[in-house]
Amino acid sequence: MRFSRHFYDLFYPLLIAVVIGALAGLGAVVFRWLIAFLIQNFQFIAVTLADHSSDFTASVWFILLPALAGLVIGPIITFWAPEVRGPGVPEVMEALALRGGHIRHRVTLIKSFVTATLIAAGASVGREGPIVQIGSSIGSTLSHLLKLDRQKRRIAVVCGAAAGIAATFQAPMAGTLFAVEILLFDLETAFLSHIVIASVTGTLVARSCWDDPAIFHIPSFSLVHTGELAMYLGLGIAAGLLGVLLMAAITNLPGVFKRLNIPFWLTPAAGGLLVGLIGYFRPE
Repeated sequence: MRFSRHFYDLFYPLLIAVVIGALAGLGAVVFRWLIAFLIQNFQFIAVTLADHSSDFTASVWFILLPALAGLVIGPIITFWAPEVRGPGVPEVMEALALRGGHIRHRVTLIKSFVTATLIAAGASVGREGPIVQIGSSIGSTLSHLLKLDRQKRRIAVVCGAAAGIAATFQAPMAGTLFAVEILLFDLETAFLSHIVIASVTGTLVARSCWDDPAIFHIPSFSLVHTGELAMYLGLGIAAGLLGVLLMAAITNLPGVFKRLNIPFWLTPAAGGLLVGLIGYFRPE
């Protein structure tokens, strides 16, 4: 009986990590497919309008498409599921720190739809942050179905996030390190094996579904002259400063909308209109 109990305590959580990793990997695959599907359909509409209407109408559609997507998404993330608003990672950190890893079940589907729609419409949104929240939501939902305690639910959430990142980048070590450095908090390092297993499983599932699993193709490189290092140093400093400016702009922009008396649910449409104008005049 004691051996059976020890076996259960040891391998049951690992089995759950495998399941979460597989589901998060599938989530990454479906999420990417949804983005490609919406892009293809939006492009089809744009080409159809361009062929059967004036250049002015086609131009207006090009400008308004991101704004129309924001107009659809704004009420959803304001009134129905406000937790899907944002990049994804801070929301998962908040769920782990304040709610014991509890994430509402609807987040998986709504976050996928919202982000895929915005990306397909041309919004400057990445898919890496959202897949963290999608994978975490999968882990939270599974832990709820299995009636796991608070500690195991938090581990399930971290496993889902790690598997989502690993599947997206095809890099299980990156998914593991991301979870350990950003999300692990006060969880014991004994659970590291669960995170590794979930990351590897998510990577294998996603890789089996993609023709070209490699996300980044690294070209060959050789250092011709040591003076190049000074240029790289300057590039690193410039990129760091631009990163700080970007974060400051993202943090302060909601205050700008508030001072302009733009309703909260209209802000995605306002941002989309700006993106459309930039894309029209500077498409590159």
